[in-house]
This record gives sequence, C-alpha cells and structure tokens, in this order.
Amino acid sequence: MVDPPLKTFSVRFAEAGFDESPHARAVAERYGTEHHVLDAPELDADTLAAALTDLDQPLADPAYIPTWALSRLTRQHVTVALSGDGGDELFGGYPRFLDGADRFPDSVGKRLLRVLLRRGLAPASLRRRALAGAELLLYRRVELGDYAGSRKDLRRYLAPAIVSASRPQATLELWRTLAERHGGYDRGALLRADLWTYLSENCLTKTDRASMAHGLEVRVPLLANALQDRMLRLPAGVHFDAGGGKALLRALARRHLPETVWNREKHGFSVPLRANFAGPWREWGEAQVAAAKIRAPWLDAAAIAALWQEAQQGKGNVRLMYTFVVLLAWLETHPLEG
Repeated sequence: MVDPPLKTFSVRFAEAGFDESPHARAVAERYGTEHHVLDAPELDADTLAAALTDLDQPLADPAYIPTWALSRLTRQHVTVALSGDGGDELFGGYPRFLDGADRFPDSVGKRLLRVLLRRGLAPASLRRRALAGAELLLYRRVELGDYAGSRKDLRRYLAPAIVSASRPQATLELWRTLAERHGGYDRGALLRADLWTYLSENCLTKTDRASMAHGLEVRVPLLANALQDRMLRLPAGVHFDAGGGKALLRALARRHLPETVWNREKHGFSVPLRANFAGPWREWGEAQVAAAKIRAPWLDAAAIAALWQEAQQGKGNVRLMYTFVVLLAWLETHPLEG
C-alpha cells in the first residue's frame, strides 16, 4: 500500500459473461487502492456515437467503446494512467498462439478436395475443409478474405464494380510477411507478427485514441524497451505450459494476486455486441445500415442489410456486423469525395 493510495479504474457489465469488476475489486482491496467503477449501462447509443466521432480513422475493435468511456471517467481523477497493453503479445496470452501451422497437417482428402474445388466439382462452402497448414491458420484469423463462395468471402459484401480492385488475396499481407520473416508459423513467429501488426495497429491505436479524446495520457509499462528486449531474446516456449500461455506472468500473479484473479479462464475486454444490437444500439445500427447505399456505394447494401437481419435474429457474424456499422457511422462525419 502507498499513501496516498493509488487510484484504479474498471468497468462493470450487467452481463455476467463480460463482467470482470469483482476481480478488479479484489485486486484493489488487496493493495488498498482508491477504486472507481464505470457501469456499462451508460454505454448507450449516444455514447457509442460520440466515441466514434473522436476517431480520425475507422477502428472496429469493440473494446474501443468501453476504453473511451473508462478514459473519460479516469480523466476526472488523474491525468496519467497505466495500461496493461502488450501483455498478451509479449507473453503469449492469446489462445491463437497455440495454433501453429503444424497443428493443421495436410492430407490426401484435403488435396483431393482442393482439386475438386478448382474444377468446380465441389461447393465453395467446403473451402475451409480443404485448407491446411499456414492457409488454414490464416483463415482462422480473418473475418473476410480471398475465400470465394465461402462465408468469409470478402466479395460477398462489395459492389461488383470494385471487386477486381479489392485485392482480397492481400488479406493480412503484412502479418504473413512478418511471420515468414521470423521463421514461419510457429509460436515465436506468431508472437512477433502480432507485436508489429495487431498490437501496434489495433490495441495501441485503440488505447491512444480513446484516452487522448479526453486528454488522458496512458503509458504501457509492459512495453518498456528493457522488458521487450529481454522477452524477445527468450525462446517462445517459456511462455507456455500445461495451463496455456502467459506462464511467466501467471507465476508472478500466483505470488501477488488473489487466486480468484489468476485461477480462471482468460477474459477479453469487450462489450456484449449481440445484446447491444438488440437493445440500446438497435435504432442507431439500423440508421447506419439504411445509409449504406449513400455513404458507401462500393459496398453491397443488400448484403449488409441481410447481415444486420441475421444479427437481430441472434445469428450470423455479429463482430463483422459491428465492423460495417462502425465504418458507416464514421463515413457520416468523414464523407469520402469522388
């Protein structure tokens, strides 16, 4: 404990599957911090719209919204805060790091199916079953790409006139290049590829934009140069044990945190999209979808509307739906010329 006590901040969701506030409070109580909690019901459509207006480019990570609201609360008390960004990428925290290419071996059946697909003798919906190795690894990581006829086909959501210019084959091109540069598609390569793509282009961007919208400076001690240099020299295997990834951090957590905090499944910081689209964000979302033809003529408005209807019925890819409505909302205040 310190005097005066540290100030800590967290979000409380009504949905049990998203709420980590009891665990945050347990840590606060262990160290005697001055703890502040933001109730997620405040994340209504007006909050969502205001948060998106503060973006200088579209960002489709749902965690941006609670991060934006939490930054607003935090700025009422402090001007500088610490974030745990980088812990998953540097210490192997994501379950996907267990999915090396060697977990998806090729087979005679897959090769035969690929031949049938090329000749048009098998339905395109079977494309995923024909993939192996790095190609299946890539498929599992993306929402849309070069998968003609499948549910992840980028072309499904584009106006026919621009399909040829969309380059779906370049999906995750930089990530693939980095992974291959670091030795292929094993754990070490996956960790490093994410450091320079997902972490830098998504996670750090999200925290930076959300916090600076309120004049809050957020620092990331887990990405200190000395710590990065030390961790990147270690073989990737030290981060994994029978319990999964983050072996080093979990060992520290056992020494310093309550068991209820470290002895549980990994939990991401996000929002209940399906519940929000059916509830407080519904009218707002419908307005974005209805404007698709005007704001984004390069999109297939009918396909976007169908995806929205699926989301309303509790089906379909709700994360992909969020991506489209964020893009459409951003285009309302940042219209593209020509």
